[in-house]
Amino acid sequence: MKNKENIIKIVVVVIIVAGIAFYAGIKYGSSKNTQTQAGSGQFRANLNGGNRAVRQGGAFITGEIITKDAQSVTVKLREGGSNIVFLNSSTTIQKSSVGSLNDIITGTQVTITGSKNPDGSMNAQSIQIRPENNR
Repeated sequence: MKNKENIIKIVVVVIIVAGIAFYAGIKYGSSKNTQTQAGSGQFRANLNGGNRAVRQGGAFITGEIITKDAQSVTVKLREGGSNIVFLNSSTTIQKSSVGSLNDIITGTQVTITGSKNPDGSMNAQSIQIRPENNR
């Protein structure tokens, strides 16, 4: 009878220790993800590499404008490929001063923040025009 009680105690202790270890692992992993953020609500690195990164609530891309119209731009990505980015009335275009759609021309280097669509395209929240010397 004492053997059975000892075995039960050992099993309970092992379950408790495993639960604590699991909880500690989750907390540790969570703290590692938080440390990659650059301030509250800012960008955090995409651990898969490349110029794409996740922003809380969205994403950003970096590349060169290869086409544009009144509703969208297509960006040639540095790592290859391209991405269609949709514009709307709340999209801001930024440079040293506030810009406009006319400031975005083919060949312009940009960083775009916004939200991803299921098809891989993007809805722009803001577009930053990068200076010529940042190419």
